[in-house]
Amino acid sequence: MKGPRGSDGPASTRRRLLTARLITLLNVLGGSAALAFRRESGLSGSDWYLIAQLGQHGPLAFTEIAIRLHQDKGQASRAVKRLMKARLLSREHLRAPIALTAAGKTAYARIRRLARSRNTALLRQLDSD
Repeated sequence: MKGPRGSDGPASTRRRLLTARLITLLNVLGGSAALAFRRESGLSGSDWYLIAQLGQHGPLAFTEIAIRLHQDKGQASRAVKRLMKARLLSREHLRAPIALTAAGKTAYARIRRLARSRNTALLRQLDSD
């Protein structure tokens, strides 16, 4: 018998369960990564993610930063100000793109090394099975 969204049979249930498990796995991996990055860099999740975005894409306009962080402008503004105060970000004037400083580039390099190391370890586990 079909429900309002298609089959309610065993295959449909398995797919839903797999999706739920994948979402749970992603949440666990994301939380673990945030903790590892905080330990390595001393930065919060949104702060290291902002640094990673600037490291990958170069200087960005403030509105682009807010979009990439999935935050409203107030939250993004506080993150930018916090990282500017820590001398990890800079910009020439109010409307100029925001960029990493030399210290910000160093933080990005540490985050990137850790991300690659974690990725290698995870892939090694998948390959061993």
